[in-house]
Amino acid sequence: MAQRPYEIIAKCVMVGLPGSSDIASLGERLSKSRSHAPGMVVAAPRPPAVFQDGGYVLETRFVAWADDGTGALLTAERVLQAAKIVCSDLYLSGRALSEADAPRPATQRTAAATKTATPRKTRTRAPTGAVTRKVAPKRKAAPGGRGSRARKKTAKRRARR
Repeated sequence: MAQRPYEIIAKCVMVGLPGSSDIASLGERLSKSRSHAPGMVVAAPRPPAVFQDGGYVLETRFVAWADDGTGALLTAERVLQAAKIVCSDLYLSGRALSEADAPRPATQRTAAATKTATPRKTRTRAPTGAVTRKVAPKRKAAPGGRGSRARKKTAKRRARR
C-alpha cells in the first residue's frame, strides 16, 4: 500500500489561561519531537485556546505520511508523548490532502553520505591572554611634520627650568 498524507487534529489540555508565550513553547516542543518522528511533516498549534469542559483546550494540527489512518494516529500520539503534552482528543480530520498540501518527508541521510571526501584542517585557538590583532609599529615623525609643535613646546619648558 502506498503512503499518503493524513491530517490529524489533537485537542491539547492547557493548565490555566495560556498566553502567547505558553503556546509558542508548546509549538517548540512539538517541532523538536516532530523532527525525530519519521513520516511527520507538520505539527503546529492553532491559537487561540478555547475554554471547554472546565479547562483551556488548544487545537493542534498534525500532518503525517502513513499507509493508513491508524498508523498516522500512532505517529501523532508518539510525537505528543515525546513532547510530554496531554491531549483529550486525537482524531483524523477527514480532509483529503494532496502532495501539494503536504510535501513528502525528507529521506534520512546516511552517515557515509554526509562525510566530506577530504578531512578538514582543525583550527587552533589562540591562548587566552594573547593579542589576536596586529599592531602597527610606531614611526618617528618627520621634522616639521605632525607633532613637531608639541615637541617644541616641551623643549621650551625644559629650557626654562
